[in-house]
Amino acid sequence: MLRAPGVVSATARRSLALESPSHLKNSICRMVDGVRRFSHNADNNNGQNTLRSTTVLYVRKDGKAVMIGDGQVSIGSVVHKETAVKVRKLGETCVAGFAGGAADALTLFDKMAGKLEDYPTQLPRACVELAKDWRTDKVLRHLNAVMLITNNKECLNITGSGDVSMVDSVAAIGSGGHFAEAAARALVDIPGLTASDIAVKAMKIASSMCVYTNSNFTMMSVDEASGAIETLISGDPASAHITNMPGRAVSPSSSSS
Repeated sequence: MLRAPGVVSATARRSLALESPSHLKNSICRMVDGVRRFSHNADNNNGQNTLRSTTVLYVRKDGKAVMIGDGQVSIGSVVHKETAVKVRKLGETCVAGFAGGAADALTLFDKMAGKLEDYPTQLPRACVELAKDWRTDKVLRHLNAVMLITNNKECLNITGSGDVSMVDSVAAIGSGGHFAEAAARALVDIPGLTASDIAVKAMKIASSMCVYTNSNFTMMSVDEASGAIETLISGDPASAHITNMPGRAVSPSSSSS
């Protein structure tokens, strides 16, 4: 019969009664630790700690790399905050976005900034070094987040499992990431749409389909030629310029949510 960690059988209780006080103390500590691990796994399995509180999208087209994220923070099924900033400038040359716990992500941002100082011209090397620390450090390995980071040349995805992957012209993370990425890939080949146009349109689609994503966007761009970083949207995207899609008029002030 299967038994949860920390649940003691009658045979185990009899054996504990015969142990010395020091051994008994150690056995009790092991049982308590097992119960804690079992409870932690149950909490994770009930969906409360999944990476579902955001959508971050990256698009690269025509010499511009754009990263956009929504502003919603959810705790379980409750909207905790609507104006969080999940896309930030990192160092002097990079823009990063995160999905997951806010405190965990800010800790990782600080660590990533340190790695970029150590390897200022080697973004892949800096990401690999962060992933190594994230995977092996006793404190960092418990951080619950995923990160996208880009400069004027490349974009990488970093996870707590130690994975570092180079992405192509479109990538997304978070609960609405699949919606945003699918929409962006459908739009990326349409002539006349810039990277920022594609990013906003795709995020509006994601915010209309994912309950953990809103339309308070923050968007930043990196110019491939100069490396200059610019904030394109901070807050409600109603004032952002949206290029009309062929055959369909799109109002700049329209919102999908």
